Amino acid sequence: MEQEKQKTIDELFQSKLSDFELSQKEGNWKLLNHLVKEQQKKKTFFFRFKILFTSLSVVSIALFLFFYPWNNSSTDFTLVTSTASPTPLKEGLRRGTKILPPTSDSQLSNNTPLLLEKTEQASQEGNPTLSANSKPQTNPLPSADGLGWDKSQINTADVIMTADVSKERKENEHYLESSSNVVYVNRGNDVVKAKIDNIGKELNSPFSDYAPVINADGSEMYFTSRRPVTEKEKKKGQAVSENIYAASFDKQQQQWSAAKLLSAPVNQPKRFNSIIGLSNNGERMLLYRDDKYGNGDIFESLLTGREWSNPVPLPEPINSPHIETSASISPDGKTMYFVSNRPGGQGDLDIWYSIKNQQGKWGEAKNLGSTINTPEKEEGVFIHPDGKTLYFSSKGHGGAGGYDIFYTRLENDKWTTPKNLGEGINSANDDVYFVMEANGKVGYYSSERKDGLGEKDIYRVTFADSEKKKDNSPLLTLFKGLVIDKETSKPLDAEIEIIDLEKNEQITTLSSNAATGSFIISLPSGKNYGINVKKNGYLFYSDNMNIPKEASYKEIIKTVLLDKLKSGSKVVLKNIFYDYDKATLRPESINELDKLYELIMQNPTLKVELSAHTDARGSDAYNNKLSQERAQACVDYLIKKGISTERIVAKGYGKQQLLINDEQINQQKTEAEKEALHQENRRSEFKILSD
Repeated sequence: MEQEKQKTIDELFQSKLSDFELSQKEGNWKLLNHLVKEQQKKKTFFFRFKILFTSLSVVSIALFLFFYPWNNSSTDFTLVTSTASPTPLKEGLRRGTKILPPTSDSQLSNNTPLLLEKTEQASQEGNPTLSANSKPQTNPLPSADGLGWDKSQINTADVIMTADVSKERKENEHYLESSSNVVYVNRGNDVVKAKIDNIGKELNSPFSDYAPVINADGSEMYFTSRRPVTEKEKKKGQAVSENIYAASFDKQQQQWSAAKLLSAPVNQPKRFNSIIGLSNNGERMLLYRDDKYGNGDIFESLLTGREWSNPVPLPEPINSPHIETSASISPDGKTMYFVSNRPGGQGDLDIWYSIKNQQGKWGEAKNLGSTINTPEKEEGVFIHPDGKTLYFSSKGHGGAGGYDIFYTRLENDKWTTPKNLGEGINSANDDVYFVMEANGKVGYYSSERKDGLGEKDIYRVTFADSEKKKDNSPLLTLFKGLVIDKETSKPLDAEIEIIDLEKNEQITTLSSNAATGSFIISLPSGKNYGINVKKNGYLFYSDNMNIPKEASYKEIIKTVLLDKLKSGSKVVLKNIFYDYDKATLRPESINELDKLYELIMQNPTLKVELSAHTDARGSDAYNNKLSQERAQACVDYLIKKGISTERIVAKGYGKQQLLINDEQINQQKTEAEKEALHQENRRSEFKILSD
């Protein structure tokens, strides 16, 4: 409304102005005083009236909002009647709505009215709301220059990180409720809250940014962008190709670094360079490249130190004369899931898989079948670090429009019927390339939305805990840390071998980064894992992780110190097992003993001692006898394989060399904690007597 123009004194006092002027000439000032007082009275009256009116209006609005039934900040809503238990996405639900949660399980019965609230708030129609991640990043990708290891600060003990479920749930709830972008999505058999944020200007641009991929802990991201790169492209405001960018996430600051363009050979000038997959440790990159005829293939590049290798095409049967557009590799590196339009599928683009055999060759490509694939297109396949949850986008399973994001789980060697992630995450446009951190709490994907910074943008999804389950985290353990030289504390590129001890089979082999010594390994629950870390010229390191089938997500952070092969060096053999109260070697010990055999044979001048130790319980005589018999059992196995008796000796120390004394053990609160420390004392060791 146009503001009323303030009146001049002529307009206010037209009838009295001339009298005033005449009186002024005659020296009569009484009229002047009278007019001034009259004007002040009118101003005071209107001012008080305005204050009263404003106050009443504010109180009325506040009361209206307080007593309004749904207390909703949006005036655009729809009331829908559900005829079944609610699923966040059903065909026919209006786009731009989200399901408000029921207040009790009884509200989930048939014919329960569900209030749907418009998710695209007015704040999104103006300037886009950036997430907290959009602060400037001060921690770039790790630098090899001046690593500055301080040996006194190195902690070689396992740091086990498990979530305090109740505390974390409260923190997540506060974080989610503080945002207007809260939606409800499918997670397993439950519906949970999720918060969607534009990842911010550090990564997104006014152009298309898409296909995010992350390592298992979400500390590194690579993505594809069509932003201009050359000066010519910048002048035109348009790129002629796409390129791959990288960024790192500082979890303490909760922010991403500014995106950096990868150099050659990953990005090649005047060519479409798109990333489509990344291994859990972030050192194996899968790319999409097409030829001049438009036929695309999957390429692979490996990270050595800080340099990516020249991408090479994957062999048949993964690549074919047809188009392969996206791919994802399983945690053990032995199964490749990929998208292709080759013949023999269910329709257009389908999801296929290939398994690597013991000789390292990829087996026959197989279609995932009609449960997953449709006559329409599937795209953006991603296998979670748990090895059992597959995310993908599809146009054929029904949804909000375009590509929608679905997930399926491998149960009893069969994939379950795909479920839509939910209306809030999926939009009327294409929603593709969804990836999830190992913890199951944070995911990323690309979408084109009103609050975007450009065309396609990358969005972050933060999932809350389930209301029905105390812990709905993935069933896996993330083992990560550093491998360094014990004396110099310099990072080492060591080989890390993961063994299934029950089957005595190698699951996978990978390497720690040559520049940083870092490693990340995903260990799905339900196996007894043996871990062997080795490097030429060093004594190997062994560890054991027996993870129950129902063990929920946790992180174990470890600094592995490798000692050089020299006289006096020794290592605890954590994968040597005996029958209870006996010296009989259990089958799970064979792999570790074979590693010892290889080390001794590869270094013909070594003379070694293999010792066994007991805990402090029992008599000296009994413990000495038992430990000597156990050490001899190991030595006998190695001698039988061909090690000379002159190069190896068995020694039983009983309880003479305890790692943890009784005083320390008795300070523990529970019997389980005490027994774990007794187990530390019961061990086998390998020591170099002369090199």
